[in-house]
Amino acid sequence: MRAILTTILLGLAASALGCDVEPTRAVVANELPGGTGALVVRRVVYRSTLLLDPVLPGAESAEVRVTSGDEPAYVLLGPLDQDPPDAGAPAPLRVARTAANVTVAPGDRVRIAVSERALVGCGVGAPLGEADYAFLAERMFAGEALVPFADCAR
Repeated sequence: MRAILTTILLGLAASALGCDVEPTRAVVANELPGGTGALVVRRVVYRSTLLLDPVLPGAESAEVRVTSGDEPAYVLLGPLDQDPPDAGAPAPLRVARTAANVTVAPGDRVRIAVSERALVGCGVGAPLGEADYAFLAERMFAGEALVPFADCAR
C-alpha cells in the first residue's frame, strides 16, 4: 500500500512541476544586408543548442528548442556565394557574438537577431576583441577556416 501511495504522489508532483509547460524555443533572424558581399549565418550556438542550417539574409531559421537562460549567442558567418567556392578553397568564415545576452524564460520563444547593431564580430557589427576572437575560434568554432584576427578590421 505504501508503494502505491508513493507512486501516486510522485506522479502528482511530476505533473504539478511542469509536465504541461510549453517548450522553450528560439529562431535566428539574419538581418544582415543582402546583395554583393552578403553574409549567410552558417551556424549559431546558443546555450546547449547548435543550429546548423544556413540562414540567408532576410530569412529566419526554423524554430528549435533551447534551454532557458541568459547568455550570448555565438555566430559563424560566411559569404553568400561560398557554395560552391570558385577557386576550390572556401572563403574564410567570420565569427561573432551577440552584443547583449539573449534571455529566454521557460516556455517562451526568443528571436536571435543577427544584424550590424546586434553583433560584436570579426568584420561585422562592433569590433571583436582578441580575447573574444580566441574564445570563439578555439572553443565555439574550432577547426573552421576563419578570417585571421589581424584581418577582422573592416
